[in-house]
Amino acid sequence: MGNRKITVEPTFDSPAAMRSITCPPWYAQTLVILYLVAMMALGCRSLVLKDAQFGWGMFSRQINYTVRYRWVIDDGSPIKYWTGHELRRENRGVNDFERHQTRYGIGAVRRWIRRYLQFVYETHNFDGVVAIQAELRFQVNLDDDSSTQEIITYRPEAAIPDAN
Repeated sequence: MGNRKITVEPTFDSPAAMRSITCPPWYAQTLVILYLVAMMALGCRSLVLKDAQFGWGMFSRQINYTVRYRWVIDDGSPIKYWTGHELRRENRGVNDFERHQTRYGIGAVRRWIRRYLQFVYETHNFDGVVAIQAELRFQVNLDDDSSTQEIITYRPEAAIPDAN
C-alpha cells in the first residue's frame, strides 16, 4: 500500500456561504445592558411589592402562615367558613386546616387569599352575606419572634350599602 493522499473538498459552492454571520459590536453590549436592567427591575419589584416573587429576597426569607375564614352577615356577625372540596388539587396554600410555609413572600400569599375569597364569595355565598374575610397570621422566618395578624376582606361593590 502506497502513500495515498486524502483530500477533503468544501461542500459549499460559493465562498460567500462559508462566511460567518457577524453582528454589529453594539449588539452584544445592548443585550448585556438589557439583561442587567431586567434583573434590577425584578429586584426592585420584589422590594416594592414585598412579595419576593422573581426577586432577590426569594431565598432569604420564609413566610410561615395560617389562615382562617369567616362570612360577614348584614348585621355584622361572623360565621365560620371551612375550606372544602374546592381545594382538592389547586391552591393548597389557602386552606385553613394546616400551617403553611412558602418562599414567595407575603405579597404573593395575600394575592392567593384575595383570589380565593373572590372565588368563594361568587360560588358559595347565601342570603344575608355582605362579605367574606380571611384572618391571616404570618411570621417571617421561624427564628423571628414577632408574628403579624391582618384581616383581608372581599366585599363586592354591589354588596356595599350606599352612604346616602
